[in-house]
Amino acid sequence: TCNRVHRRREVKAKEKNMLAGWRKAIPIGGWSSAEAKACASTLEGAAQAGLVRAQGYIHGEWKDATDGATLSVDNPATGETVQQVAKMGARETVEAIASASDAFKTWKKRTAHERAAVLWRWHDLIHENREHLAAILTSENGKPISEARAEI
Repeated sequence: TCNRVHRRREVKAKEKNMLAGWRKAIPIGGWSSAEAKACASTLEGAAQAGLVRAQGYIHGEWKDATDGATLSVDNPATGETVQQVAKMGARETVEAIASASDAFKTWKKRTAHERAAVLWRWHDLIHENREHLAAILTSENGKPISEARAEI
């Protein structure tokens, strides 16, 4: 019980710090031109790094929608179209679920150490690409870059 109370206090303190950081963030639509330019250049870098994809990842492959349909992802802060992405439907969803189920059969046979190594590598990649990922998040959600960084 004492640990739960202590943990709740830690969580509340973290939430308070995050909220304080968000209050300092530039409001949506209130970007300075320098910040908008920095975000755009980081977004271009994210695309060059292969972090921006227009297809869905199904069964180890990047795939378009079966019917070729796309939808636009717009930056709500600027109204600009960021990317056209595959508009996946029921067929692709069923295929992705079946693929994930098959992949899990292999994944669950790995040792905890092997799974941890994969997850730590993923963690490292997220941190290595933090600025690019924050730029992607900012461009598709219109949120301030400082808030996106905190989320990453």
